Amino acid sequence: MVVLLVAHALMLPWRMHSKAVVGNFSWVQTGDLIFLNGLSSDKTLLDKGGDFVIKGTGNIACVVEPSYCDSDDRSLFFKALVSHPIEWYRIKFTAVVEYWNTFIFSRHRFTTWFHIQDDAGNLVYLLFLLAAVPLLWATRTYRWWLLMAWLIASFYAAFFVIFSLAHFEARYFYLPKIFSFVTGVNMLAMWWGMRRGREGALESKN
Repeated sequence: MVVLLVAHALMLPWRMHSKAVVGNFSWVQTGDLIFLNGLSSDKTLLDKGGDFVIKGTGNIACVVEPSYCDSDDRSLFFKALVSHPIEWYRIKFTAVVEYWNTFIFSRHRFTTWFHIQDDAGNLVYLLFLLAAVPLLWATRTYRWWLLMAWLIASFYAAFFVIFSLAHFEARYFYLPKIFSFVTGVNMLAMWWGMRRGREGALESKN
């Protein structure tokens, strides 16, 4: 609570600046851009230099529902998602395969050895990401397991929402990769420690 109050107090000048310049007290204006880009046609984005938004599925609402293209009604963004959820997430998951590899759009600049390292590292991150649920189950007897599970579930849920709505950029995946690796290694060590502890207890009894 103290951290939140101090943060809001220190950011008050910036919020007042936002109010004076753009008319609201928001910390960032990214939310407005997400909806604006999501409903923009390819031509509109290309005219503004938004090729990276198109590649990152940023105008997905326009893609799944062409009749909504270039509308400024943000409710249509969510209407497109609700009306075409399968197509929406098919496009998103197809793009994730490309953006998960950090340097996929500039691999020609690097050596073959760098490609191998990049692919191996991203594979490790992916394995730890997929192992989150099994590792949580394996460590369910941990004293603070509920707190740990809440932390991990909250993190992934937040990023699921973000990635469902916003366009992709390779850098946006840095934090999920780091988080998955760190928490995965931590839970793996916890599981191993608890297993050794149980084996030691059984040996003592015998």
